[in-house]
Amino acid sequence: MIGKQTKGTSFGSCVCYVLREDKSKLLEAVGVEGTPEQMMAELFELQTLLNDKNDFYRNEKVCKMLTAKYRLHFANGKDNIKEERLRPYDRAKHEVYKALKEELPHARSWNELKEALSERDVEMKFKVSRTRREVQGVKFEYGGISFLVHHPCTLQLRQKAGTGIA
Repeated sequence: MIGKQTKGTSFGSCVCYVLREDKSKLLEAVGVEGTPEQMMAELFELQTLLNDKNDFYRNEKVCKMLTAKYRLHFANGKDNIKEERLRPYDRAKHEVYKALKEELPHARSWNELKEALSERDVEMKFKVSRTRREVQGVKFEYGGISFLVHHPCTLQLRQKAGTGIA
């Protein structure tokens, strides 16, 4: 289950976008009418909206609650993913994950890891603070798509690699 968060657009547009898919199904609507979509959106917009500061946590909580209520299941790891169904951004992240999983245990330095990833078409760069000149994270790029892994994850990369990568 994926909780879709859309910012900067009307709720009506969001509802129509999500429900227009053939496989889409409205599981539950509390405090709003279920049909038609525009009426449901208008009723929702009349309600007081909560501060969006904790959207991620609320979204996670709602997804877990619906998963339990409808007896859905959480995926077990990233090894049994149907890669052909991934969107380009998620496919790029998964390719980087696979490359790291395979190359990280063998790398004895950041340069070795960088070279091994480069052979798999994954580019790795360090994100360095402009003011303190310290490493804040690692930027990966695959197939023209890039994303940043921030400092706590960088520490996990170091730990997984053992003492060789510092």
